Amino acid sequence: MSLKHILLMKFRDSVSDTERQAIWFEYAALRARIDGFETVKFGPNTSREGLDKGFTHAFVMEFYNAAARDAYLENPEHKKLMVRLLKMLDGAINGLVVFDLEA
Repeated sequence: MSLKHILLMKFRDSVSDTERQAIWFEYAALRARIDGFETVKFGPNTSREGLDKGFTHAFVMEFYNAAARDAYLENPEHKKLMVRLLKMLDGAINGLVVFDLEA
């Protein structure tokens, strides 16, 4: 059973598309260095329902299992990226929702 690690984000208006893409590339680069980190996708919300509550973008990462996700969470490079990402979000930690789904 794999684990999906989902981040919903509210980027500050001043954060450019280039900055958003740069942070995505850095998260994607982690995939090659962490065993069991299978995929990472990033993109803007495209829902027409109007229920996004201001969340503009998402990361969806897939890990082989919870142990691989835990290794990612403890990785020093991930921790540095989280600090950078939080500075880009509207309300810092309040501009982030993290949800894990085993599927």
